[in-house]
Amino acid sequence: MVIDIRKMMNKRARGLDQYYTSTALAAKVAAVVRNLAPGIVFEGGTGGGAIYNLLPNPKFGVDVDRDTVNRLQLPGVACESLFDVKADDARFGAVAVQDRVFVSNPPFGLPGVMNAALSVMQYIATERVCGKMVVIVGRTMRKWSNMMRMPREWSITEEHIPDSLALNKFVDQSNGTTKTVKVVVQVWQYQPERLRVDPVFVDVCADFVVLSLKDHKQANLVVLQFGSIGTVFQKVWSTPDELATMFAWQEKSTSHSGSHFWLRCTDPNAVKIRIAARKTDYVTYMTDTLVGNNITPNPRELISIYVHGSVPYTRPWPVRRF
Repeated sequence: MVIDIRKMMNKRARGLDQYYTSTALAAKVAAVVRNLAPGIVFEGGTGGGAIYNLLPNPKFGVDVDRDTVNRLQLPGVACESLFDVKADDARFGAVAVQDRVFVSNPPFGLPGVMNAALSVMQYIATERVCGKMVVIVGRTMRKWSNMMRMPREWSITEEHIPDSLALNKFVDQSNGTTKTVKVVVQVWQYQPERLRVDPVFVDVCADFVVLSLKDHKQANLVVLQFGSIGTVFQKVWSTPDELATMFAWQEKSTSHSGSHFWLRCTDPNAVKIRIAARKTDYVTYMTDTLVGNNITPNPRELISIYVHGSVPYTRPWPVRRF
């Protein structure tokens, strides 16, 4: 899925897609930032100021919502896109890049915006705007398949996971309602001398291939991709009648195109049995990532766990609960 991040920022500028951080979670983020002893802090997307007001000085911030910026008049905050802030911005003064801390609650609460959150993080990383970042992201960012999309010079050095449901609630500024999204506070640092060690995923399997949606009618086995930890991989379709039903369903579907794996197998029954046997291994992997109640594996995760029974990985950083 391709996300036009600037279009999303434009929606935010018009008062849409704004989910503000709670005071309690903002306090935790500010405490994490202070422990990094920053030379300067830059917040991209100050919103209502919940985080910004608690950040240590010196600091500056930007937000694309002109009405909010003008109304709050937060010191050091300008109406500007974070993508217009460059590494040589005068507001950083003489502070070296490695001593700058970027803080953000990038968009993640709406369908597909995990890519938008990654776009924000990748911009800061690749443009070397700051040497550290503290971000509030959805827990899908704990999946290695997402973390591996960051440059390898960047590594997570700590994670903070809010257990309280109240800390996982965000206020929609357009109507005052709350949205619950399970999040994690991640600290990333630029460490070019120690490249991140990523797990090795298996991309191919002799027993089956994962078909693209346009080729789904070539499938002889269909597996439910999305669901709760207790039900994922529980639904598998392989008989001619079942497959005909699924093909007809897909032809009519407009909103569930990514909810199933369409597999072309050398032996569908053998693959079906092995997938069922590996279900516990996948649940163990997903539970460790603490993604949440609903999980969506990707083809590499499906294949790796099908072949090995696990995904080789390590988390050498501290994970703290609060």
